[in-house]
Amino acid sequence: MEKDIVFFGVQASGKGTQSDKLLAHFDGGYSYFGPGVYYRILRTAPNEIGDYVTDIMNTGKMVEDPVTNALFDLYFAALQQRNKAMLVDGYARNLAQTQHLMAVAQKYGRKLVGIFLELSDEDAIARMRLR
Repeated sequence: MEKDIVFFGVQASGKGTQSDKLLAHFDGGYSYFGPGVYYRILRTAPNEIGDYVTDIMNTGKMVEDPVTNALFDLYFAALQQRNKAMLVDGYARNLAQTQHLMAVAQKYGRKLVGIFLELSDEDAIARMRLR
């Protein structure tokens, strides 16, 4: 199995763009996990989960670590059934999430490659304005 790839970087640093390029290059060899994608889907649901995610996202805050870690755990359980490598974009965003990711990787003998995409604050802001 290929090594798992984890992209790190500020918002608008190109993590999603690079993820798309790698997914196309490896043609199905990787499974994508980006919690932002799942949260945008969940916020459209007219229920408690959708309302919860919407309220947090509307304030510009991050969803709490236990919730994001649980979302990753759900993804990872599904991934284990498919025996694929993962391409991670937007997780882990802080120390608690990083510790969780590392613990899961170690427990299951996964090999992680971290790629940090560096971008100045000025460039990140300019890119976000174009969205």
